[in-house]
Amino acid sequence: MEILDQLESRIDGLLDALVHLREENAHMRDEAANMGETIKGLEEENHRLRESLEQEQSLREEVRNRIDGLLNKIQERGNIE
Repeated sequence: MEILDQLESRIDGLLDALVHLREENAHMRDEAANMGETIKGLEEENHRLRESLEQEQSLREEVRNRIDGLLNKIQERGNIE
């Protein structure tokens, strides 16, 4: 009888552990889903920031070119006179 009691106790322990593991697994799946959402949001923000940076760099290049053009005009007119 004692062996049967031990077996019953061990099975109860394993079933409790199984319930705990299933709960922990569900929790981890929820966390993974939330992380996926967070990563997606960060990727979108990164994309927007890269586009903004590219626009700013393009604008700076355009401004530099216009300033160079003005400086060239000033130099040319200075050489003419």
